[in-house]
Amino acid sequence: MPQRRIVILGAGFAGLAAMHWLRRLPFRPRPAVQVVAQRPDAVYRPDMPLAAIAGPGFVARERIDIPRRCRELSMDFLQDTAVRIDPERQMIELMVHPPLSYDVLFWATGLDAAWSEVPGLSAAHLAICADYAAREASVQLLRLREGTLALVAGPLRDDPAARPHFATNKEPALYEVAMLAAARRRQDVRAGRLRIVLVTGAEAVGQGLGPRGRRLLAKRLSALGVRVLAAEEVLSVEPGSLQLATAGRLAADLAIWTPPTRGSELARRSGLDDGYGWVPTTAFMQHTRWPNIYAMGDAVARTQPKLGHAAMRQARVAATHLWATEMGRPAQPEVPLVIGAWHAGGGVGLATITDVPFGGRMEYVYVGRIADWAKSAFGSAWRMGKGALPIMP
Repeated sequence: MPQRRIVILGAGFAGLAAMHWLRRLPFRPRPAVQVVAQRPDAVYRPDMPLAAIAGPGFVARERIDIPRRCRELSMDFLQDTAVRIDPERQMIELMVHPPLSYDVLFWATGLDAAWSEVPGLSAAHLAICADYAAREASVQLLRLREGTLALVAGPLRDDPAARPHFATNKEPALYEVAMLAAARRRQDVRAGRLRIVLVTGAEAVGQGLGPRGRRLLAKRLSALGVRVLAAEEVLSVEPGSLQLATAGRLAADLAIWTPPTRGSELARRSGLDDGYGWVPTTAFMQHTRWPNIYAMGDAVARTQPKLGHAAMRQARVAATHLWATEMGRPAQPEVPLVIGAWHAGGGVGLATITDVPFGGRMEYVYVGRIADWAKSAFGSAWRMGKGALPIMP
């Protein structure tokens, strides 16, 4: 077969995993791979909540050098931003460089923050998922000794008919901040009276978990004195307060967000979205109309929590399907599954594996020190493996 030209758009969880699989699988001949990303580094975002207790210097240790990783894998790197994809011509229009052609596209650019969807909210407000935002949030949180800390999960804008429906995005990061901050407050003899309030549009915390996981999470939050305002909508943001649809005005000395999110503007401009900005795919992560476009990670329309582990699994499914198609072999589709672990404070963690949100019955939940260790071990393995794991999901 002629050598394929593969372009990977994005170098986060999904993009790095795709890079790994495209080199690990025995393609014949090896494809020529071009990686295009806005930044020259990748950040391990699941550890950003640890900045709540470890301080802003912690964030700088969480990076992977993408150009160096590309050289190690014999891939080319281009720092740029895709502005439009032309699937008929198989071209990607870039902001700085000339258009880039592809035979196969692996799309892993993620989703877009929609700060302006809430009146009074902007990108200047504190957030916890991005490295630059986590640094400032950490500084402000470490200064806060008393008063009210509001942790707010912004809404996720997608197809309202999608099932299961997830009202918010990246909410687990706020669970961790709440539990870590509450546990630190209990251990700090200098701490004043700090009230922690978690505001979410979900009907209950743990929207991506099974019933047992939700109960254990709620129990842990309650034991740490974290107040939860569920099924709540933020109508507007004002200096020092939030206006809520049900609870009314909530005074907040400090508010930290996971921002409102929507589908990709790139997908909209390219006419490749589902009408809501998300990329529609088959169970093999192929675009429903253009089979030489694979999408994975936060950009896809498939309904499941936007988790790093899910993005890595989808990258494996996509790369394996491409290889299996070329070899005339069967491939395994993606099986929706929530696999996650969260630091719960005090050396305790919560880990779960479940398919309950997708109509299954499997749910394994563990709360204890092993779960806390597992969360740390996953991050260490990801960083040492430069986006890969010893046993890939």
